[in-house]
Amino acid sequence: MHASHDDFLDAILRQPEDRRFGCEIIRRKCLYTLYFDIEWKGEADPLHEKLLHIMGAIHAELWFKYQGTFSFRITCVNHVTENGYKNSYHLVVSGLCFSNNHGGVIKQFVIDVEERLDEGDRCIDIGVYTLNHMGFHRATRIEASTRVANGVGIGASKSSRHSKCTLMHPC
Repeated sequence: MHASHDDFLDAILRQPEDRRFGCEIIRRKCLYTLYFDIEWKGEADPLHEKLLHIMGAIHAELWFKYQGTFSFRITCVNHVTENGYKNSYHLVVSGLCFSNNHGGVIKQFVIDVEERLDEGDRCIDIGVYTLNHMGFHRATRIEASTRVANGVGIGASKSSRHSKCTLMHPC
């Protein structure tokens, strides 16, 4: 247990990158900030052009539904896999809360965002807004944690030293 998010992040960042493994349970009946799990395989996108296009659709939907502008926090783990390059981003929208991750409202918002995108740009994982196939809560990797593929750590998400993991600190 840590006294604050900063203390927790400091403890994580003191670990070697290949030993940073942690997940948070996405709980039911708990306030959640709007977040997106975006990933696709293909060419490397060093200028993040596809992500910027998706963020444009998110901004448009936010304006359409809430007549406001919001800021994003982004973490990413982009890497080469045996099947090609994988672009992977987690976006958290600051200042907008939903009453329940699993209640369908966040999932519907994400579906509405995807409808603004061309078919080839629809790469937001909808599964994170539902319970798993056994009816249990899903887990998400914590900020600065190493992603594991086939039992091997393949890179920690990049994280701002001053960012807050909003899933850990809901609205």
